[in-house]
Amino acid sequence: MKPEKKPLDLTDDEKVIHDLLLTNIPNGLTVLVELKSLSSLSNKKWDKAFKGVVNKRLANVKKDGDTITVGLIGQLTTKKN
Repeated sequence: MKPEKKPLDLTDDEKVIHDLLLTNIPNGLTVLVELKSLSSLSNKKWDKAFKGVVNKRLANVKKDGDTITVGLIGQLTTKKN
């Protein structure tokens, strides 16, 4: 028998970031700077909340040159040839 999955305990600030990725961002992908400005969190709160979202494996971060993209898990997949 499989053990039950417990819901993740997200802080209020982590919920803000996760909800933005789920609802306000088309395709769940956005540039990190845009997501930060939409969240309206202070720098300290943003850093702590964003690290929490990434550490709980709710979002991925991908860097292409100077652009840093944030997406929900499964959205930032790359194809191998």
